[in-house]
Amino acid sequence: MYASAYLRSLTEKTGNIDVAVTDVGGVQDVYIAWDNPLLKRVLLVKSEDGGQTWGEVNTIDGPTATTVSTGPFRIKVNPDGQNVLLVWNTSLQSDFDCSQLSQYSLDGGNTWSERQVMFENFVGCPEENQFIQGEGGLTLLMTSIRNEAFLTAWDGARWSESQPQATLFSFTDQENYRSVDFRCRQVLKPDPIVLQ
Repeated sequence: MYASAYLRSLTEKTGNIDVAVTDVGGVQDVYIAWDNPLLKRVLLVKSEDGGQTWGEVNTIDGPTATTVSTGPFRIKVNPDGQNVLLVWNTSLQSDFDCSQLSQYSLDGGNTWSERQVMFENFVGCPEENQFIQGEGGLTLLMTSIRNEAFLTAWDGARWSESQPQATLFSFTDQENYRSVDFRCRQVLKPDPIVLQ
């Protein structure tokens, strides 16, 4: 799919790769998104036949002649049929403070929307993103920023205001008054999720 001498130095901790599968007319489309930090790029490739063959590798974000950046990183892909949603971080100076961007496609990644900036009034850098697929095209994104969890809804065209979810990170046990901190969160979705 992709060869680069720059990937040799990556480890399990420093690398980022995201694989997602969706069903389109009885055939599985497979998307792989990853970071190439030494080239300061985030990339995406798609297979329209369940991983038998692969299309061209697309650079989603990377340096230009007019930008001074530490580069994009932590790309995530969320396909739902022909609708594909991407989120990733980009930083102008450091990994501590960065912007999170999103972009979407309604035609399986053939064309893309303009990039949107998320979390504009937040200090810190999103450390973790997890998609939760809901009913009727609704997608939730759980994001961790500076030891806080936020849920943001995507309706297919725009993001909602991010809502803090304090108890997803920690709470006080009312029986012994000790703080309980959650780590290594993995979202499990009961069927179906319906927001009212």
